[in-house]
Amino acid sequence: MQWADDLSAKLESLHLRTLVVRRGVALLDTRHEHNSVVLTAPGQPFDQGIILDGWRYAGLLYWCGAKEDPKYPWIETQDVPESTAPSSASGL
Repeated sequence: MQWADDLSAKLESLHLRTLVVRRGVALLDTRHEHNSVVLTAPGQPFDQGIILDGWRYAGLLYWCGAKEDPKYPWIETQDVPESTAPSSASGL
């Protein structure tokens, strides 16, 4: 998930106007959970996006269409990186 967090943050910092940065997850809540960045055009459905997967081949960037991925069934997620998540102690 850290790779996807870092890539999302970098892409968001570019303030892209023709691409929307989204997050995808496959095999949620299993030991094989896999997180990725998904790029879509504004207004385009998630499953029409392009997966950017940095872990699939040990750090070599892999990309493909979200619907065409032969390995993972992707769904959209609203992942919050741990560094920006509210602390449970913050209310004390």
